[in-house]
Amino acid sequence: MWWPIRLAGDRGGRPRGVLWVWAAWDALLLRLLPLREVRPGSIVRFRVATYGGPETRLAGGRVVRRGDRIVEIHLDDPAVVARASAGATPHRALRAIADDVSLLRALAASGALGDVRAIHGTSLLATPAVDPSAERRALPRSLGSAFVHYFFVGLVALHHPRGWSAARRFTQRWPAELWIPLDPPSGRH
Repeated sequence: MWWPIRLAGDRGGRPRGVLWVWAAWDALLLRLLPLREVRPGSIVRFRVATYGGPETRLAGGRVVRRGDRIVEIHLDDPAVVARASAGATPHRALRAIADDVSLLRALAASGALGDVRAIHGTSLLATPAVDPSAERRALPRSLGSAFVHYFFVGLVALHHPRGWSAARRFTQRWPAELWIPLDPPSGRH
């Protein structure tokens, strides 16, 4: 299953072989669904989106329903890799992500993002360490989730300087959702 990505080799950042599909798809998605920086130079990018999944009950009782507005977060993979290449430790990367999430929470609380119910992201790196109220939920074992897994491993191979050598370890890590409930903006109940 992994051979097309493996054949692309270890030329991180430069699409080779089948990885051109990842680069093209990623560019298309960013063009159709643009992301905003949390702050200049942030690792986390976001957009306010309409939730289209099943009703989700978060710890603390917050419910996210189809049609609710959420803050969808994405990691800027090239920025993460650039920081790692410059010597940033995983701890520093997590701290930077946590800082970005904290700023997003403040933006949501101020009403600057409208009435949003939660922050949501899907990743191979989803960790509750980015926020005290974060919940990590493994994606179900399904064909759709397997596609997401395959795509994410390909992104690691595409962006990491060591390409497949770095991505190989993520073949055993199943993607997960990260949910962070948000309080209504200040002044609304």
